[in-house]
Amino acid sequence: MMSGIMNGKSVGIAFSMGIVALLVSMVPASVMATALPTEYKIEGVPLYQQIDAKGCGPAALQMIFDYCGEFVDQKEIYNAARAGGTPLPDMARAAQFSDLSTTVGERWPDNIVTGYTARSIGYAAFYYASDVEWMQELKGVVAQGYPVAVLQNFYPDSDDPHYRVVVGYDQLREVFIVNDGWVREFKVPSGYVGSTNPMSNPVSWDDEFPGMEMSFSDFELAWRCPTDVWGIEGLRYGAVVVVPWEVEVVAPASASPGEEVTVDVTVRYPCPAPFGDPAYPVFTASGVVVQLAASDGSGRPFAEASAELGTLAARGSLSCALTIVLPSEAGTVAFEVLASGIVSGHLEEWKDYPAYDYSDRIGAWASSETEVS
Repeated sequence: MMSGIMNGKSVGIAFSMGIVALLVSMVPASVMATALPTEYKIEGVPLYQQIDAKGCGPAALQMIFDYCGEFVDQKEIYNAARAGGTPLPDMARAAQFSDLSTTVGERWPDNIVTGYTARSIGYAAFYYASDVEWMQELKGVVAQGYPVAVLQNFYPDSDDPHYRVVVGYDQLREVFIVNDGWVREFKVPSGYVGSTNPMSNPVSWDDEFPGMEMSFSDFELAWRCPTDVWGIEGLRYGAVVVVPWEVEVVAPASASPGEEVTVDVTVRYPCPAPFGDPAYPVFTASGVVVQLAASDGSGRPFAEASAELGTLAARGSLSCALTIVLPSEAGTVAFEVLASGIVSGHLEEWKDYPAYDYSDRIGAWASSETEVS
């Protein structure tokens, strides 16, 4: 049996060779470039309302975080991103935020935290901008299952920056599907229709909401928003992607009491192109470590193991084998694995906030089981 967590949801698949736990599968970008689906929509990305007029960035990240895993308080994200208008590098940094750091933003004084309350480690994240539109590549990223926060103008013909989350597209109808954190009832000359959410909490989002549709032409016009003020000089077409690490754990399907078994762990650091361009920070992870905790059928911990794997670059992978001696009693043994590493970055001065350097711990969890009999 294969079991684990995918996008925060429990999954189970029959597998004859052993027990495998997976976090999010990824189709290579080269495949997507040649086999782009005619239409694609990422199901399950929630719609949350931004908590103030300048909170579109934190709202976009909250939607993506909840899709990838835990629901994170939007006020905590707001402070981590130094929001009130959010530069692209701060968006990525807020995704990487972990318990190694304390939020710098002070918009919400009661929500200054060391690591998000709901999640102690960060996600991998990248930002990108260009002087030419890259809608085809954007579709390829979305078709791999990654929602993308794009920095646009609010309307195609306006000059008021705004983050939206791209969750799908339809080539035949020539539309992108987006979740918009403004989410109040509104209609604009282009005919876009929003939704209503009274609060930003896990049960407030409208699961019937199909997403706003923007024509390719209107999307491209709105996406011409200059990125000069938002952390990247001289470009347009800015975006941020949040990418959970993939952790695969393979253990024997069954074993005898007291037997020494090997648990194989593979850690992958996805980065869908064009993100990860060397013109921008690539956030290579250092000090990568795999930590395994084993518990018996009653949930009692009985063993731990770990391995230091060194450095992991975006689009790379690392593997290790850990040995555990099983308990003498029959039952189901659970293996919980955390893989993490340190990424570092620099943020320039923003409004009243000084420039600063940071280091945070990103990674992912996975689990597996062995039947002892």
